[in-house]
Amino acid sequence: MRYLQRAVKPDHNYPVKVSKAQLRKMKEWWVTYKLLTDNYWKQIDELESDMQYHVGITGVEFVHPDNQGAVGIGNKSRTMKLIQHDELEG
Repeated sequence: MRYLQRAVKPDHNYPVKVSKAQLRKMKEWWVTYKLLTDNYWKQIDELESDMQYHVGITGVEFVHPDNQGAVGIGNKSRTMKLIQHDELEG
């Protein structure tokens, strides 16, 4: 978040003002979002552990670049060539 804060000029005037009531409601949605994403990443971690056990490659994982879905399978130490999604789906 600090990166975003530094990227915006401190004197920037935002046309949309969030009220305290709106912020309270957004906080409720944020809690739901965090529960869903935490559960998602827990399931992905379990899936990767299972895949590692069955294929026998240490640190095998689904590769997720920032703000994208999985683009392929690689390993954490980057000692394996990335298997692109089109090869996995073809």
